Parts: sequence; C-alpha cells; structure tokens
Amino acid sequence: AGLVLLTGWRGDTPFHDFLCGSGTLAIEAALIVGKRAPGLLREDYAARRWPDYDEKLWRDERRAARAEATPIDIPIFASDWDKQSIIDARRNASRAGVGGFIDFAVRKASAFAPRPGPGLILINPPYGERMGEEGSLAPFYKSLGDVLKQHGAGKEAWIFTRHGPLLKAVGLRPAKRHILFNGALECRLAHFPLFSGSGKEGAVADSPS
Repeated sequence: AGLVLLTGWRGDTPFHDFLCGSGTLAIEAALIVGKRAPGLLREDYAARRWPDYDEKLWRDERRAARAEATPIDIPIFASDWDKQSIIDARRNASRAGVGGFIDFAVRKASAFAPRPGPGLILINPPYGERMGEEGSLAPFYKSLGDVLKQHGAGKEAWIFTRHGPLLKAVGLRPAKRHILFNGALECRLAHFPLFSGSGKEGAVADSPS
C-alpha cells in the first residue's frame, strides 16, 4: 500500500502490474481506490483482548468504515507469466473482497501491451538477496526497459527494486527515486515518465522518504 501511495496514484487512471506475483500491489490499489479500510474483513484483532476494549465502539467504527467503501470503477490489470501465481493472486483478491475488480491474466512481461493513453505502471521485479545475483538479472531488467519504451508511452512507470546496478540496466533515466528498505536491503522506488518518442528525460532527484 505504501508503494502505491508513494506514486501519487489515487485511481484517476488505469493501474497496471505485469509482474504481479501473488497480486499484492493490484489488491492494495483496489483497496485504496475503493476506500476499503485495511483489514476490514478481519474478525480477530489483538485489540479485542485489551482490558478497556469497547465492543459497541468497535462495531460502530467497523460499520462506519464499511459505509466509506465506494465502487471500484477504474481498470486494474495484473498479470504474471506463472499460472500458479495468478491462481494464488485471484484467491488473495477474493479474500480481500476485491476479486471482481481486478483483471488477472497469465502473460509474459514481454507481452505487456496496454491500451493507449494515460495510466500507472507499478512493478516489483525480482532483485535477489545477494550481490552476485544482480549480474544475472541485468538482461531481464534491460528487457523491462524495452517493454516500457515500446508499449508504455503516455504512462507513468514506477519500479521497486534493490539499490544498485539493476536500475541502470533498465536503460531509462528516472525522474525521481524514493529511498526505501526491504528489511535490511536498501531499495529504490524509481519513477519513469514514459513519453512518446525518445528525446525527453526527467532529472534524477533522490527523496529521503
């Protein structure tokens, strides 16, 4: 959810994740745009065992949170090359209450071809936990850059990956980079505005957030 929010996307354009894995980013996007409170469908919370727990207040707040939910009418697309991942993603979306609002598909990243026009692309590619693995992933990251350049014109692309040479392998210059950590691993959430043609590039700006 934090990654989605950092992009600035609030459901005003279609959402795309063509490396969706278990569907986390697309599900969080649907929950945000549909104003579904985090954990709204859960029943067991540790707070219910606190000494000053108020059951009536709890019910009232849950009722108010449910009333905030709105229809999800913006397209949300999620795909992955692995069939089992898509099966899991559909199951996870259903459990989160947004299964009917996400368009899942089994598709290779190289086949990503969204409709023309504005949109958000947010992907979390594999980046390995050991420095030596980055070299083997560089060609894959180059192919991601090629896909974005060829098919993402007019959209805002964001890539979350480990800090290091992999972002350079994409072959696009980021307009902004947020410094984040995945556990102990220093990572970047990098923003790539995708223009038609090849003459425009954004300036690099690190953010401490």
